[in-house]
Amino acid sequence: MSCVMSATSRRTTSYSDGGSVRLESRRLIYVGINYVIAPPPLLDKVALVGFQGALISNGGEFSTATQSEGAVEVKNVGAHPILIVV
Repeated sequence: MSCVMSATSRRTTSYSDGGSVRLESRRLIYVGINYVIAPPPLLDKVALVGFQGALISNGGEFSTATQSEGAVEVKNVGAHPILIVV
């Protein structure tokens, strides 16, 4: 599909398949996705307690925190529900 500016109107863009779009009706849909590649963190009981402390000291509220093999899960089911999985 190629885009060609219409010779009769600079406010309309025509496409080779016969379709057209008004330029003033454009809306940004895609903003972006970023990836951070890092080695997996050490997730043990000490890390879980440190993570809980960091959440509390920054005003975070949670009702449960569990640590399983390779994952830490913190969740709040109260007024502000949230689930954090590391």
